[in-house]
Amino acid sequence: MFYSFFFIGAFVAEISLILLSLVVEGFLVIEVRFLVLTGLTLVAMLLFLKEGLVLSRKLSAKNPAET
Repeated sequence: MFYSFFFIGAFVAEISLILLSLVVEGFLVIEVRFLVLTGLTLVAMLLFLKEGLVLSRKLSAKNPAET
């Protein structure tokens, strides 16, 4: 789950750059490769988040008294 926090931070940074390029036209040019990278970051973030949540549920099911 902690890996997903890294990708959440990277995704937020990438989205903010994309939004900044839309607000300030002509200053920043976003290439298609950057959009693909943003999509890959989103997929990795979702996979690590799902893996962390599934593992958290499994651990809490084994040890219900510790939660």
